[in-house]
Amino acid sequence: MTGPDAGRFNRDDFTMQVIGVSQDFPNPAKRRARATRAQADIGIARADEAVTAQDIRLATALAWVDLYYAKKELKELDLLDSGLEDLQSTVTARLASGAGPRHAGSRRDRHAPHRHRRIGACRILHGGSSAKAVAGRC
Repeated sequence: MTGPDAGRFNRDDFTMQVIGVSQDFPNPAKRRARATRAQADIGIARADEAVTAQDIRLATALAWVDLYYAKKELKELDLLDSGLEDLQSTVTARLASGAGPRHAGSRRDRHAPHRHRRIGACRILHGGSSAKAVAGRC
């Protein structure tokens, strides 16, 4: 720099700048309101967590009840099947001896009324599998 302002810092507009720093201080009432809101949000999140945990416990309990009754129903259906097998052997023997009616029905006809109940109970036991997949297991 040359000229009459050379070496001086107070006379040149380009070498002197005023810099200001400011910081906003929020109102104390506003800060308390924000803190209260944050606490309320935390309370809501905790309540949501408790509701979700309760829903999970309820769904688990209902699944165990469904499982218990599905097993019980399958046991009863097995007993019914056993009785039908005994009946089948009796009917077969009567037909063979000529003492029974000509049309005694097929095994499939006798099991049809409770087949859908068995499939439903098996679906519960095997986690909601399709009827085709369940039919091979139960």
